Amino acid sequence: RGAAHCTFVDGSQEGVELVRRNLERCNFGEYATTVKFKIPPLPSSLRAPFELIFVDPPYDKNLVNPTLRAIVKENLLAAEGIVIVEHSPREKIGADAGLRVVDERKYGQTLVSFLERKVEIHAQFE
Repeated sequence: RGAAHCTFVDGSQEGVELVRRNLERCNFGEYATTVKFKIPPLPSSLRAPFELIFVDPPYDKNLVNPTLRAIVKENLLAAEGIVIVEHSPREKIGADAGLRVVDERKYGQTLVSFLERKVEIHAQFE
C-alpha cells in the first residue's frame, strides 16, 4: 500500500518461506527482504530507520516489552515513525519501553497498540 520496501522478520524458516512465496505470488518480491531471526535481540543486518514497524510476537510469552526496548535501543524507528503491536491484552506495554501508546484497539482476545517515540521536553529556567 505505497511502501517502497518492506523487511519481514520471522523466527522460523517456515514463516520466512511462507512470506517469500506470498511475495512472489503477488509480484512484490523485488520490493521486500525476508530475514530469519528471533527477536529480541535484533539483527544488525536490518536497514534502519523504519517509518512503520509491525510487531506480532507470540502471545503471553513476555516478548512485547523486550522487543520494543530493542527497537528503541537500536534506533530502528524513524523520528516520525509508528510501531504497531498486536498482542494479548494480558501483556501490558511498559512505561520503560521508550515509546508511548497513542491509540489502542481491542478485537476479541487481541489488542492492537499504536506507539510513537516519547518526546522529551527539556525546559531551561533562568
